[in-house]
Amino acid sequence: MALPARIYKQRQLPDPAKVIFEDVNYLFRQSRAENTRKAYAKDLQCYENWCAHSGVNPYPADPKHLILYMRYLWKNRYKPSTIERRIAAITYRHRKLDHNPTNDENVREFLAGIKRDLGAKQDKKAPLLTSHIKLIVDKLEDRVNHIRDRALLLIGYAGALRRSEIVNIRYEDIEFTDEGLRLTIRKSKTDQEGKGREIGITYGSYRKTCPVRNLKQWLDVANINEGPIFRRCDRHGNIYSEAVSPNTVNRVVKRCVKSIGQDPADYGAHSLRAGFITQADMNGTRVSKIQEQTGHKSVRVLMGYIRSKNLFEENASGNVGL
Repeated sequence: MALPARIYKQRQLPDPAKVIFEDVNYLFRQSRAENTRKAYAKDLQCYENWCAHSGVNPYPADPKHLILYMRYLWKNRYKPSTIERRIAAITYRHRKLDHNPTNDENVREFLAGIKRDLGAKQDKKAPLLTSHIKLIVDKLEDRVNHIRDRALLLIGYAGALRRSEIVNIRYEDIEFTDEGLRLTIRKSKTDQEGKGREIGITYGSYRKTCPVRNLKQWLDVANINEGPIFRRCDRHGNIYSEAVSPNTVNRVVKRCVKSIGQDPADYGAHSLRAGFITQADMNGTRVSKIQEQTGHKSVRVLMGYIRSKNLFEENASGNVGL
């Protein structure tokens, strides 16, 4: 008796073109940091709104329309860095269309003229020094949100961390040792491939300003043993599972500097990193050791922080007999 033939259900294979399209989109997203992608999306929305208001087609853009758009930004006194980033976003969007109107000679020259007119110098935030940090810590109380803020500020300062690096720290990335804290930074602005790097944060000389002890206190209070370490919490002491946002870090810094009588407009999240570099140099730390902590690939960029603070130290103009 012959056995019945086995019936196989034909497997539905995915459309290769669709798979390739999805993979390409994913890799495009991975090629830019999350914060950069968010900034580009916001910039493109502003550009598209201007196009809609002006009655022009945004994609592909006409170089003449791009010049008019840049003129609009210039007339409204946007920062050169903002204008340059918006053009970068438009450039990035057009690369997918295999067309790049921003390479037009007139567009490039107009942008260069704007930068010369408005000045290409970045609006840098003032550095937070150790003296500031000590005053801030004295103002913070033993409430849950203040305990978090104290640990966040001290780790961000001692680690010379960017705000994106602060919010991305997970419990799995930290290791307490006899010397202090070993921190693995999985990804950063200058490490988009995620190779990662390790830094050390030592115990402080004083309990109140010690980054390691204050982090331990926060982890104990929040009962954190996995996931993001700096989490959203409210003034009532409620702690949530999601990590704080980069904007929260910025708000924490501004709120804290205001509490010690400083103008919040002069400070931001980057003041922690800038302050560490400035203070470490003032205390005689070798540039190579500062670079190990900050992860700067370029000494020239690092020296920009140091020179701006030491402008009047041993300045030659004070030694010409005036």
